[in-house]
Amino acid sequence: MPIITRPSHGVGDVLHLPDAAARHPDAGVVVYSRVSSWGQAGPGKMRLEQKTEAIVTAVRELAPGRLSRIVSAIEEGKLTYPRPKLREAASYARQRGCIIVAGDLSRFVRAATYSRPNNRDAWP
Repeated sequence: MPIITRPSHGVGDVLHLPDAAARHPDAGVVVYSRVSSWGQAGPGKMRLEQKTEAIVTAVRELAPGRLSRIVSAIEEGKLTYPRPKLREAASYARQRGCIIVAGDLSRFVRAATYSRPNNRDAWP
């Protein structure tokens, strides 16, 4: 589970949650969970909620008592699309010195040329 640590210092580091929790023992944690479409979110956003809950569970196990906020969204990961919920998570984390946690790195950024059926190896 990658994270971006300390967005107040620029982009920050990408670390696995146990490493980030150890490196920043006093930092709160903001969970950012997203899917790209309503179809991926499922009926009533059920699948998005399940994915988010899995991340929250990991945070509670690996960084007990540090969960500060949960931000979930249906928004594209490509840089060419606006992502207001990611901005919300980053702004909150920056203001409070938190780290941001997501299920995997693609939740933060995805190449504009990425295509699940045609180009899974695209890099941003």
